[in-house]
Order: sequence, then structure tokens, then C-alpha cells
Amino acid sequence: MPPTFGGSSGALCLGAPAPIPPFRPRKPCKGAENEDVNFQITITRFLVIFSSPRRLSDVPEVLALDHVQLAMPAGGEDDARAFYGGLLGLPEVPKPMPLAARGGCWFDRGTVQLHLGVETGFQPARKAHPAFLIADLDGLAATLAASRHRVDWDDELPPVRRLYTDDPFGNRIELIAG
Repeated sequence: MPPTFGGSSGALCLGAPAPIPPFRPRKPCKGAENEDVNFQITITRFLVIFSSPRRLSDVPEVLALDHVQLAMPAGGEDDARAFYGGLLGLPEVPKPMPLAARGGCWFDRGTVQLHLGVETGFQPARKAHPAFLIADLDGLAATLAASRHRVDWDDELPPVRRLYTDDPFGNRIELIAG
């Protein structure tokens, strides 16, 4: 089924397309002597048609975020364990057998699941990043600094207390006071 536009924002929606009323040329507006005004009226009518609400009953619902995956170079599992397990306190969990041969490692604490997967031609993620809520952000910042990890405090989003660091592979990590 082709996508349709819907909602008050005109967002792309999936589902049955709503019928579009047939176009009927309008008479010029009173006092509108040129074509520019009539063109504007036609465009406005077009936008109203495509911003009208549509049924969303057939659109699947996203329930939760299951996990985040970051890339890492081959052979970096020990460094990943030291950073994510040792410094951030995320317990490692075994990868399922069919996936274990690919390398990498998985970490899991309650609703936080992080997968690190080996990527050929690895390039660190400098912009895209996970953001973790941290119980003792000041304590972790001191630990990261003592371990020679970058600690860049960011105050651009008050009242959020947050900092950025890098994992051992150069992937950007955001840490937020929880």
C-alpha cells in the first residue's frame, strides 16, 4: 500500500489513502486582478488537502527501544569490557552462539542493552551516540579523567547536566546526570 500524508503536520503515514476532492478551478478572488494571487489560493488549497488528518489504525506501534549497537574494530573486546563493564558498570552478557563467532560483546543492565559489533573498515561514530543516565555523574567524570578519557562538560541544555566522552575506539558517548 502506498504511503499517504496525514496528521496536522502533514507527516508521511502508512495506510489507505484518503480520497482527495476533485480540483475545481476557482474564480479570481474579489480584488485579485493577477494570476499570482490565484496561484497562491490554489497552493493553499493543496496544502490543506495534504495536511488533513488520516486514519492511523494500520500503523504499527513502536513499544520500546530494545538495544543500541555501536561498532568497534576487530580484537577490541578487552578494551570494550574495561570501558563499558569496568568504568560504566554495565555487566557483560554472553552473545548467542550463532553470533559469538562474529566477535564483539554485549552488555545489559535492566532496560539498558548495549551491543558492540565488529565492523570491517571501522570508523568511530563522532556525532551519532548513545546517551546513558548516570547515578553519580561527578564521580564517573573523575574516574574517566583519572583513566585518561576525554571529559567534555556541556551546559548548552540547562538544566540537564551532561558530558561527552569517547569509548576506547573513539565512539562518542553522552553521559547525563540521572
